[in-house]
Amino acid sequence: RWARSDYADFNNEKEILVMTGNPEARQGRNTMRGTKITFYVTSDLIDVENVTGVLESKGQDEKRKDKKKKAATP
Repeated sequence: RWARSDYADFNNEKEILVMTGNPEARQGRNTMRGTKITFYVTSDLIDVENVTGVLESKGQDEKRKDKKKKAATP
């Protein structure tokens, strides 16, 4: 899991990280971008304003593996 942006502000009291300026967050194959990303550290939640992203579910991964197995089987 990682994130990057041009600017970041961490509120120690509330344990909230606010990222602006081309923010991007990634976890595994899932990527999200937006105008502002807020991480709520205590609850491990992310809020993304004006989100665009690529999300991949476990189901997609399993389907891909099944297709490869079927293609390899003579």
